[in-house]
Amino acid sequence: MWLTKTNIAVISIPTLCTFIGFLFGLKYEINERTNTAIQYLVAGVIFSALSTEIVPIITESDVLKHRLSTIMGLILGASLMISSRAVVLHKQLGESEELFITGTVDVTIGGLLIGASTSIVEGFKKFILSGALSVDNFFLGMIMARKMKQNGKEYGYILSTAAILSVCIFISGLVGLYISGKSRGNVFYFTLSFGVSALLWLVGAELLTKNNTSLLYPSMLYGGFIFILILSWIK
Repeated sequence: MWLTKTNIAVISIPTLCTFIGFLFGLKYEINERTNTAIQYLVAGVIFSALSTEIVPIITESDVLKHRLSTIMGLILGASLMISSRAVVLHKQLGESEELFITGTVDVTIGGLLIGASTSIVEGFKKFILSGALSVDNFFLGMIMARKMKQNGKEYGYILSTAAILSVCIFISGLVGLYISGKSRGNVFYFTLSFGVSALLWLVGAELLTKNNTSLLYPSMLYGGFIFILILSWIK
């Protein structure tokens, strides 16, 4: 059965973290150095969670049609991110609108990945990817709220955005749960590979953008990766 209390809890955690991140961003300010360090930490966490929890799943099948579905998902995942970025640049949207589009795509893909993987892993491992993306969503919400506040957006607008993103991740999580609960067929492998590809592109394009000689940023990336790697050993 795919719709269990545990599975609902797993997708609820990043949902709540998204909204809480917005509230935190409305109240507190973080300097640029700390913000960049956090971005690298989150990138390391996501890279590690994907490599330890998702990649082994999508590479386990030796059935040709599953591998073709995986390849198609990888291609279309990156294509989605490239296309969405092109739309943003073409429309010349403001910073708040660009953040909204990027944030919505980010949390929706994350929710889909969490849901699709949750039904097929056991015990503590259910919460590894959920926890990693909860960290991502928290800081995404915090950054979006701060930027929107700086751009003069009203509290109602910011909180509405927080609610929309929270609903997006919960619904996409339910969709992922449903897909993995039905069968581990073509759609399942396509969904996971699509999410991995899109999320990796997003991390590279949005988080690892700071060109700096400081050792702090790569250290945070490394630390996040190693932390999740160690957690993945817990049975």
